[in-house]
Amino acid sequence: MSFTYVRTNIVGSVAIVRTVGYAVLGLLAERPRTGYEIAKVMKVPIGYLWSASHGRIYTELQSLHADAFVTHQVVDGPGPRDNRIYTITAAGRRALSDWVDSPLAPQPAKSELMLRVRTLWMVSPQRARQFLAEVRLDCEHRLTTYRDVDTQFAAEGDDHLEQTTSAYWSYATLQAGISYEQHMIGWLNSILAQLPVARPAPSPPTPV
Repeated sequence: MSFTYVRTNIVGSVAIVRTVGYAVLGLLAERPRTGYEIAKVMKVPIGYLWSASHGRIYTELQSLHADAFVTHQVVDGPGPRDNRIYTITAAGRRALSDWVDSPLAPQPAKSELMLRVRTLWMVSPQRARQFLAEVRLDCEHRLTTYRDVDTQFAAEGDDHLEQTTSAYWSYATLQAGISYEQHMIGWLNSILAQLPVARPAPSPPTPV
C-alpha cells in the first residue's frame, strides 16, 4: 500500500507525501543526512520495517525539496561528484508530526508468500519442502542481521532505553523484526517437520 497524506504547505499549494517520504523525513528529523546515508539506513536497520531503492529515495528527496519540507547543502564529496546534505525544515517537521499523530489507515493483508504456501499442493511435497527451506534460509539471514544490529545498539550506550529518544523507538521496531523472523522460522520448521525428506537417487550398479 502506498498511503499518502495531503496537507497545504506554506505557499498554498498541495503537497502529497508518500509513506516512503515520511520514512525519509523521520530519518532527517534525527539529523541531517546525505541521500546515500539515507539509502544505507533504510536498508539496515530500517529494512525490517520499510525498504526502498536508491532511485526511489532520491525521487522522494526531490519531491520533499520541491514542497519545502527539506533543504540541502552542497558540499565536496570524496569523489568527483559533490554531496548534498539534506535537512528537514520546520514545515517538514510539522508534516511528519501531523502524519504520526493521524489515524492509521486499515492495513490490507497482502503476502505473496502466504498465497504461494496456500497453493503448494500444486507441486510435489519434495518441491514444497525445498521452497519452504529456501524461505527459512532468508528468514535466518535477516534474523542474523537484526541480531547484529541489536548488538550494535547495546554497544552504543543506553539511548535506546530512554523513551524520549529516536533510538528507543527504532529499537522497539527492531525487536518487532526479530520477533517476526523468529516466529516465521518456528512456523516453517513445524511445516517442514511434516514433509517428507527427499531421498537420494540410488547409486548406479557397479560394473562386474
